[in-house]
Amino acid sequence: MAASQNECVMTGAGAFRAKPAQRRLSRESAAVLVALVLVLSIAYAPGLAELFAPWNRMSAELSAATIAVAGLPVQVRDTLLIHPDGFCVEIVYSCTGLVPGLFILTWLFALRQGPWIKLIGLASGIGLVLGVNLLRLLVTYYVGATSPAHLGLVHDVLGQGAVVLSTAAFMVSWHYLSTARSWRGHRGHG
Repeated sequence: MAASQNECVMTGAGAFRAKPAQRRLSRESAAVLVALVLVLSIAYAPGLAELFAPWNRMSAELSAATIAVAGLPVQVRDTLLIHPDGFCVEIVYSCTGLVPGLFILTWLFALRQGPWIKLIGLASGIGLVLGVNLLRLLVTYYVGATSPAHLGLVHDVLGQGAVVLSTAAFMVSWHYLSTARSWRGHRGHG
């Protein structure tokens, strides 16, 4: 009797070969672990912060534009977002969306999907995370300027939590969607 695709199969040496779904999960888990090591290396390695200075400035400019569109007064000085009342926020690399973007990029390359599905996933995942991150920066700036007592809660818990949850939700939903039957006939699969 032949084993189905989702069963463990005993090899000739008496060992069991993992299910294909388990191998895929292990590969994805390894990719997330690699991303975590890279992020921590970047965060704590001396001298690497300067590499991200242009990205930080670009993120500060984009955040300022978002804040201005929302109708709030803002000035940009290098990576600082400055409110006329004196409150300011510094944009550092952990504020830019690079960290969740790196997780999504690494995880997508670990998926056993075709290049088009990976590319669509990358565009939608990075777009989602950057959008949530811009909203987080807008809300953090607003709360810091209007209610500084709540800044810690909004920045450290709610804002960071929203980015982490949106990244995780994207990864789970994209895994489900990319393995759905409707994609299997897509020419980019496999």
